[in-house]
Amino acid sequence: MDNEKWNERYRMKAGEDPRGHSIILEEQTADLAPRKALDLAAGDGRNAFFLARQGWQVTAVDFSDVAVERGKRIAEEMGLTITWEIQDLVSFIPRQKSYDLVSLFYLHLPWESFRLVLQHAADAVREGGRLLVVGHDLSNLEEGTGGPQNPEVLYRPQDITGELDSLPSLRIEYAEKIRRASDHGDEKRGSTQIDGVVRAMRR
Repeated sequence: MDNEKWNERYRMKAGEDPRGHSIILEEQTADLAPRKALDLAAGDGRNAFFLARQGWQVTAVDFSDVAVERGKRIAEEMGLTITWEIQDLVSFIPRQKSYDLVSLFYLHLPWESFRLVLQHAADAVREGGRLLVVGHDLSNLEEGTGGPQNPEVLYRPQDITGELDSLPSLRIEYAEKIRRASDHGDEKRGSTQIDGVVRAMRR
């Protein structure tokens, strides 16, 4: 993937505060004891900051060096310890069975590339750990606001679970399409986005 588009996007966000985490992340991890977390497609760190504040030992990975440098700076200002990595997630292979939580939020790629990232993310979850995948649902094109406008990079929960079902060590715990007020991007206040949310646990 070419990261220059995303580098420019994060340069344009220089005056914005990225500390508002996803409420989906908060809800879907509320029952977990903070241990080791891997935040994939972390951007400039909004979810990584939240996890670190809850006591998680966080590794945040993104392919935009501008986003990572911005995240590092803000984490230091907040007094948070986060391990940052600049990686193209299509080729990045995290250490297997090493994380109690692996989160993958709003990564939209053509399916063949995305499924590689998804498989590697699943492989990184240790026994008893949780995989959390969140993205704009395909129905967001017609019924929601924001997000990619290319249907080829949007997924439904059943697309994700269909892929994870091929991995016998994972058990799907939650797979739903949900509507929420937009909480990231350039959408106007009060607009609605439709997200697919999938949570799985490694047996």
